[in-house]
Amino acid sequence: MTSSHETTTILFGCANLRGPWETYAKRYELRELSLPGEPSGAVAKGEPTLKPATLRRLRKQAGPSLRFSIVVPPALALLRPGPAYDEALARTIEAQRLLEAQHVLVRTPVEVTPAALPRERLTRLIGQLREGFREAAPLVSLYWEPRGVWQPEDAQAF
Repeated sequence: MTSSHETTTILFGCANLRGPWETYAKRYELRELSLPGEPSGAVAKGEPTLKPATLRRLRKQAGPSLRFSIVVPPALALLRPGPAYDEALARTIEAQRLLEAQHVLVRTPVEVTPAALPRERLTRLIGQLREGFREAAPLVSLYWEPRGVWQPEDAQAF
């Protein structure tokens, strides 16, 4: 008889920077960055602007042990095709590459319901992200956080 044990890894980090970046990178294992929803790059007070040069700098400052998790922009999480979606998809793929992010969170808003069209669009988005991550795709964990009318068992089954 054989038994299998599933291993769960818990990483500690914060969604917002607390204290100097260098101290954070030494103290925590994970840094979550929410990509801005607008092309202007507007971010919360105290957060770095997430331009390519900034992302490269953050990756360098983080050192080899700190992992990054990125939250996709709202324009992408809405799952509505169009220029804003396309730009947000490109920025997400670029951010993953520059940060070498191992975790990507798609936090869909309440407007994304369990209907057939949103499910189809979410499936397409996951495929687009995987394709965009290219050779890094097997190393990136994708997460989905549904909001709104999704029943937990329906979301889990999907």
